[in-house]
Amino acid sequence: MQKTFDSIIYLGVDIGKTTHAWTLVDHRGHILEEGEVTNKPTTLATFAKGLLKRFPTLLVGCEATGSYYERLALAFSEAGVKVRVINPALTSTKALRSSMRLTKTDKQDARGIARKLQEKQGEIGTVFSWNSAERRLQAMARHLQFLKKQRASLKVRVKDLQSRPFETLDVNTSIFDKEISRLERELEKETSRLYERAMEILTAIRGVGEKSAAMLLAETMCLKRFPTSKAFAAFLGLDPTLKQSGTSVNGKSRMSKAGSPHLRARLTWNAKLLVQWNDTFRTLFENALSRGKAPGVAYGIVARKFATIVHQCITNREAFNSEKVGLGTSAKCLTL
Repeated sequence: MQKTFDSIIYLGVDIGKTTHAWTLVDHRGHILEEGEVTNKPTTLATFAKGLLKRFPTLLVGCEATGSYYERLALAFSEAGVKVRVINPALTSTKALRSSMRLTKTDKQDARGIARKLQEKQGEIGTVFSWNSAERRLQAMARHLQFLKKQRASLKVRVKDLQSRPFETLDVNTSIFDKEISRLERELEKETSRLYERAMEILTAIRGVGEKSAAMLLAETMCLKRFPTSKAFAAFLGLDPTLKQSGTSVNGKSRMSKAGSPHLRARLTWNAKLLVQWNDTFRTLFENALSRGKAPGVAYGIVARKFATIVHQCITNREAFNSEKVGLGTSAKCLTL
């Protein structure tokens, strides 16, 4: 059936761990139905097929909330319905509210998502797609990050306990070390198999090791989710934010830090190595210092530039050439 904007029915879903709230609206934003559905594969599959039978021109929108949205998105995708996965920042209560009264309920959020989807005529967020190998790789990378966080937290707690009088407690974290090493090896192997050319491009850059390259590609699914370098930088939290209003509010531009902290930390570490070994990036770093920027801010500038280069090289399947990187223009690469 040919879809027109006047015939499309929009389903907005507020994602929860165990239950999803949903709202159906027509092309004018009028509410047709509302309800809740349990986050179970069989229940979601039945729910998707039932709605599609009644509304053949259905379009679904949901937030990218952890991994809880994946079952719902997969159920509708397998039923032949296009699913738009939306950045929660665009569908937050603050972004969607239409009055000064702040109401925060799952039903209210579902309404807001449905109306946002209708307002944009479905052109918001990214279209959900499922690749089991890529999803497994991404889940492995996230579990690896979780284990590293737990190991660091345990070391801090043990150190705090050991500082107390009469405390001789000693905890061996070798079990974490062994599992982390095993997962790192497996992640590098699987990433090299799935994204062979991208791994070659990244690891050829001096300052980028196999661990960093594997984590970056696994978490971002080889940057397929990001149509532009700006979108990639925003995901990393390297994009600038600025607050200005009249003459009383005139804040400094700061890094948003709204994205993945693990990938941002890795890219910042790579930036420090690039400043050490690459004349072009060292010049960029020194220029930032000469303008009065703090070292941390200067490294952030280098990391932002490096993110642009990584996106261009991976997207265009081109090798990085440090001699052709401009300080004020986009990076140049050489075709492999």
